[in-house]
Amino acid sequence: MLSFQKLLVLISIIGAVIYGFRLVSRLQKQRERQGEFDKRKDARQRAAKAAAAEKPEKKKAAFWKRKDVPEAEEMVECKVCGAYVPASKPKNCGRGDCPY
Repeated sequence: MLSFQKLLVLISIIGAVIYGFRLVSRLQKQRERQGEFDKRKDARQRAAKAAAAEKPEKKKAAFWKRKDVPEAEEMVECKVCGAYVPASKPKNCGRGDCPY
């Protein structure tokens, strides 16, 4: 005959089996996601190595020595309007009495 203790043990065994299946399926999904991530990472690394092999290696210039970065210019103040203009190539500010 089934007693309360036997039913309790049976329910706990069934619960443990269900929990075990959920845990195993969750671990399997994590492994699949990690495998996909590793595949993409390997592909990116191979592509980067291939691109590096195709291009001749260039030395990276320092930030302040790059050609696209303008150098600092000496500025002078306009005596009429007070605006600062480059000393090497001053431009007229638009006022009639501007000395440049």
